[in-house]
Amino acid sequence: MLMSKMGEATDRILESLNEFENLTLKEVMKKVPLANKEVLDFMETSGLIEQKEGKARITELGVELLKVEH
Repeated sequence: MLMSKMGEATDRILESLNEFENLTLKEVMKKVPLANKEVLDFMETSGLIEQKEGKARITELGVELLKVEH
């Protein structure tokens, strides 16, 4: 159950960042209630997003993952 919720959260975060480039971390957490600092840090460590100066953006790897899933 936890992994499916995390997968759902990561999908929604990637979709949001793909649609709205350079969202603030607060905006991401508002759009995706399951998003938190730990999830965003994990996604950055995994190479799916980049966090810088309070903003997040999707990486090329994150975009490719979205293409595979859809």
